Amino acid sequence: YDYEYDLILRPDINTRGHTQWFYFSVSNTLRNVPYKLNIINMVKSDSLYQDGMQPLICSEKESVATGRVWTRNGTNTSYYQNNIKRKNGHYYYTFTCTFTFPHANDTVYVAYCYPYTYTDLQRYLRRLEEDPKRRQRFRRRVLCQTLAGNNCDLLTITSFGGDPESLRHRRGVVVTGRVHPGESNASWMMKGTLDFLTGSSLDAKILRDNFVFKVVPMLNPDGVINGNYRCSLAGVDLNRVWTDPSKKLHPTIYHTKMMVRRLMDDRELVMFCDYHGHSRKKNVFMYGCERKADRKSQGNQPPIDKMTGSSVQGTRLLERVFPCALSQTAPNIFAYADCNFKVQKSKENTARVVLWREFNLINSFTLEASFAGPAMGAEVGLHYGIERLEEMGHAFCEAMLHYCDPDPTRMQQLLRDLELQNPPKNGYSNISSMQSADMTNSAPSGSNNNNSNPNSSAPNTVNNSEDSEEDDVDSDDSDDDSDYVAQSTARRKTSKKSKNTKKKSSSGSKGSLESKSSKGVGGVKSTKDRVDSGRSLWKAAGATLSSSAANPTREQVSSARSKSSKKLERTSSKGSQSSKLNGSARRLAGEEEATLDSDRSDAYDTGLAGMMDDMVLQGSSMGTQGLPPRPPPRGR
Repeated sequence: YDYEYDLILRPDINTRGHTQWFYFSVSNTLRNVPYKLNIINMVKSDSLYQDGMQPLICSEKESVATGRVWTRNGTNTSYYQNNIKRKNGHYYYTFTCTFTFPHANDTVYVAYCYPYTYTDLQRYLRRLEEDPKRRQRFRRRVLCQTLAGNNCDLLTITSFGGDPESLRHRRGVVVTGRVHPGESNASWMMKGTLDFLTGSSLDAKILRDNFVFKVVPMLNPDGVINGNYRCSLAGVDLNRVWTDPSKKLHPTIYHTKMMVRRLMDDRELVMFCDYHGHSRKKNVFMYGCERKADRKSQGNQPPIDKMTGSSVQGTRLLERVFPCALSQTAPNIFAYADCNFKVQKSKENTARVVLWREFNLINSFTLEASFAGPAMGAEVGLHYGIERLEEMGHAFCEAMLHYCDPDPTRMQQLLRDLELQNPPKNGYSNISSMQSADMTNSAPSGSNNNNSNPNSSAPNTVNNSEDSEEDDVDSDDSDDDSDYVAQSTARRKTSKKSKNTKKKSSSGSKGSLESKSSKGVGGVKSTKDRVDSGRSLWKAAGATLSSSAANPTREQVSSARSKSSKKLERTSSKGSQSSKLNGSARRLAGEEEATLDSDRSDAYDTGLAGMMDDMVLQGSSMGTQGLPPRPPPRGR
């Protein structure tokens, strides 16, 4: 190309990485001349550009002529690893794209996603305040000031002119966004939510009459103003400091957490949702926090009614109800199948996990919107536009209506569907407890106990793969975005641990495991050990028959069969008992491998008993040569 340029993105302030988001301009263009732009210091190992995502461009002359502002453009898009080595030993990646501009002497802006600046937010809030009707439905105040002295706004949305007693009994909902500056699509979803809640529709009035919404539309104004992708001016990912935020270094997170605490002192908090963008997955989906419902863990967790106001006790799938309602409200945008409810150790400092754990809030979510578009429905292959993102913000509010329908039968039906599609591993069911629970007293107007259309079944299985975190310097763009890429790494680590455990158990740990089992620690006897033990019993039985007459009597056959069967039963019972033990040895060997060993040994012992009958009936002419072949080596 005659016009090819290598571009280098500036990393986030006070960091060495986070080069993903961009927003720049190209001036003095030539008409119908191809320009090849190469961004050579990307840090993520893969991108949605590999799946066909295009950047956005905005031509000043084109916007004046046609009124169109941002359009998807660019050809020959590619994303690959280059040969530029980083200080940590990894390599940078290159994003390349070719543009042909329709006007000469034009200024064209190129962006990663639809920009939404701090100035855009201030102008939007000012328009809401100037609207004579909308300004009666919300209050705006400064939550705090950032490190750079910028205001962080807090909006309170409810019906203010009602009965004070009714206001005191309304439940709280907290919505935040833009903690990562480069996730501008989150701000467009936030705009859709604010448009709905401050609007004049009947649904919006019902929500305002029953809830108090606390909204922080931009948690990281400094990062947005300075063009950061993920961090604040302190070089910190603000979505990793919620456990113990600093009042000086992380003022917006500190004051937001204090606001939530004060809100819970005044009223019941039923939901928290943090809006994000995702750079590696398509669709719009949620991350939640799974509440275990086995009998052993229920005693250590707060009652459900203190978390959500529901009288249903012991329900392990309640955190999935609102995402189900949202998927049925916006089936063409929201993908329930992409939701994940696992709580990883690497995510314990994020907003959704901290509020779930410290405040006992089961409905604590992260709403993720892809930078690309949907992977389902009629719009597969297209990109999300501003209208679709705002529609997602509307759908969040509409799903609240379905979720808080005072009719409790809808919630029961949806929970039953979830229970059938996600049966517990330990066999403990919630259906009986749901049927026996008295829900009529917990469903006032605006209750959060309910969901979507009872005639609609819950979506299919949720992807609950447990993923790992990337390097903090290069961590991904959203709360759980880095999980998506590092999934294979976690699986490889788990596989290595299982293989190492199998080697140890087969090469000398038999004695130690058996001693632990006898002490009740939870030792698991390996399959090889039990098979070898069974072989010795067969040989003894074969030797007994060989030493007898050439044609053994029926009494000798019955005696040998009964003795060998009793010994085999004792060996099998010991193996089954050891496989049921839990403790340090089970954790060492891995629950999956222990279960696999038990299943194989039981099946093998059963087969040996049948083969023993055949061996005894054949008589001493068989001897030890009639033993079954040695089982093949185990493999994954």
